[in-house]
Amino acid sequence: MQPEGENREIVARAVDSVLKGTDQQRERDVARKRGGLKVDRATLDEVGRELGVTRERVRQIEKSVFVRLKLYAESGKLEALAAAEKVILRELTQTRIMQVEKLATKMFGQKCSRKDVSALVLLARVSGKLTLIDNNDKYFASIALAESGTSREWTAHIDAVATAIAKYGKPLTLAELDKQLDKDNLGFQHPDHLEAVLESSRLVAEFNGVWGLAKWPEVNPRNIRDKIFAVLSKLNEPTHFNTIAEQINSDKFNKKPATPQAIHNELIRDDRFVLVGRGIYALADWGFKKGTVTDVIKQALKESGGEMHRDDILEAVLRVRQVKTTTVTLALQNRSDFVKLGKTLYGLAEAGSAKK
Repeated sequence: MQPEGENREIVARAVDSVLKGTDQQRERDVARKRGGLKVDRATLDEVGRELGVTRERVRQIEKSVFVRLKLYAESGKLEALAAAEKVILRELTQTRIMQVEKLATKMFGQKCSRKDVSALVLLARVSGKLTLIDNNDKYFASIALAESGTSREWTAHIDAVATAIAKYGKPLTLAELDKQLDKDNLGFQHPDHLEAVLESSRLVAEFNGVWGLAKWPEVNPRNIRDKIFAVLSKLNEPTHFNTIAEQINSDKFNKKPATPQAIHNELIRDDRFVLVGRGIYALADWGFKKGTVTDVIKQALKESGGEMHRDDILEAVLRVRQVKTTTVTLALQNRSDFVKLGKTLYGLAEAGSAKK
């Protein structure tokens, strides 16, 4: 038998063993139906209708039966539970915490079912060696080592990391984040542990090897513009819209391929993106501002006091625009915008007129 099949049998025997902690079939039914993941477990009303009792009575049964089952499980007399705990603890040795679904996949293989996942959740609810972090708006359902903390201590630890990321203000690689957290006395002994903690939080997300807050488009793009932003952030240099489209498609953001024209249309509409060359776009966050080459020259002249050498103008433009030098030279020849003050010295036309 494959290890996945053995693990499934070990966990199933443990669940059956734990449920023998009550001799009432109704209580066992409630434990099974209400013991798994929130997204899978039956509602109080559903269980109540099935058992012929009120939803409030189901709530009372659930509360009392899990207290009783936990005490029964912690008696140390359940060999089947001990065997399942041994397998689960072995998987958690390095990370100390893991999303339940990821843990189920490691234990049962890619074909693990929702029943497999719920069985792990039920065992974590009653085991004295495991801590369950419930599935909600802030956390993914996760199982952790009880010796490393209670549910409240684990969630506080997860929250502290998310708060630290918010303070850093930008996405970081796992290594960069580990180093920064260490400076803030939130360090981790192993990168796998840090990654597992990050994966347990719904407040953070990862994209292409960098981690940040889930609300940041760099790591959690929600629409095509966010995906463009994420790709440019990843490439970290001005890029042609054709290349951006290729990158979005290769990263499999969309089931339907993004066309270069669609990408170009979005680039034009969003102020986060600046045209810096023929079809080449950069992020405004990098210091680029919208405008033509003429606008860039005018701004450079204003900042320099109104006069600049042609070579200095070229340098100023090429820092923020990917154009040919002839494009800059042609723009300087427009006498309605610029005036030649010397052999290679230029100024603003309106300033030149004022001097006359």
